[in-house]
Amino acid sequence: MLKQEQRENIEVLEMWCYRRALRMSYVQHVSNDEVLPRMSQSRILLSRFKSRKLKYFGHVTHHPSMEKDIMLGTMPGTRRQGGQRRQWLNDITD
Repeated sequence: MLKQEQRENIEVLEMWCYRRALRMSYVQHVSNDEVLPRMSQSRILLSRFKSRKLKYFGHVTHHPSMEKDIMLGTMPGTRRQGGQRRQWLNDITD
């Protein structure tokens, strides 16, 4: 699951790209609601990000050797400093 800040950053990037394609500057003060119809688009970047993540999950589950390494995040070596990191499998289930 993406944090709220990450979701907002993805949406900001998407709108910035649309403005660059239309050669608009922020000085013009055009709202996002006006930019989207000009591009004949809706906000789709975040939904594409989520769907590709789920497709990758399907790919990984078909390869048992990759599944353990990627899903559980077990890597040889010493433990890193800091708190417990979130596992990728928990992220997908959320």
